[in-house]
Amino acid sequence: MTSIIIAAIAAFVIVGVVLGRQTAQRKKEAIASLKEEKELISSVSIIDIANEEIDELGLRNIAGGTDLAPDVILRVWKDAPPDLRELPHTELRFVTEEDIEPADAPVDKVHLESSNLDS
Repeated sequence: MTSIIIAAIAAFVIVGVVLGRQTAQRKKEAIASLKEEKELISSVSIIDIANEEIDELGLRNIAGGTDLAPDVILRVWKDAPPDLRELPHTELRFVTEEDIEPADAPVDKVHLESSNLDS
């Protein structure tokens, strides 16, 4: 009877050790995976994301936007009236207020307009 109790305790301890090692291994794998994700995330900047969205929307094809900062292009685009955003990009232009260099232009000094206003 004593040997059965000792065998049961030994089996219980062995199972506990094996399960503990598996848990520790899973923790190590999870930590390694999180570190990889953190490295991937930290390598992407907000400007990269803005540039990607600008490219997806084709906003670089709009006249006057060449020297504007990506965040300015996106904000002006998103703040523009929907009917203006529906026009073909060839009919639009970014306009910077007088005496403001496009590269230094803040959002409130730039607007989007239809280039057909002149005709």
